[in-house]
Amino acid sequence: MVDEIKQKAMKIALIVAGVFFLIAFITNWIEQNFVDGLINGIVGGLIFGGIAFLISKSTLKNQIQLKWWQWIFYVIGWIAGFANILFWLIMYCLHMAHDYGSPFFGKEFHRRVYVWGIVVTFLMVILIPLMFLLI
Repeated sequence: MVDEIKQKAMKIALIVAGVFFLIAFITNWIEQNFVDGLINGIVGGLIFGGIAFLISKSTLKNQIQLKWWQWIFYVIGWIAGFANILFWLIMYCLHMAHDYGSPFFGKEFHRRVYVWGIVVTFLMVILIPLMFLLI
């Protein structure tokens, strides 16, 4: 069971690492040069791939069933939230209001991260084109 969880988590992490490698590599190659793009792509892939491995391992261990397209929102929710103080404040307040006494990183936490990912994606879809219109 543990090996199956690690294998699934590794697959998800490799996909996320590959996507972030390509994004960082292409944008930095265009802006700077090939070597900088390659270095930034590798570092970005390792960082975000490692984060994706840890979060997907925790999600699979808590037996949260997500479809492939739901993983996109879930990973976006984590990436937009893990270094965001507002994310942790909202998660803590919701945990204290609804799940007091249960573990913080339980099923409800992972569902909230998924919802956070949907909200952040919606805001990005609205605000990024608006930002380009205002420039």
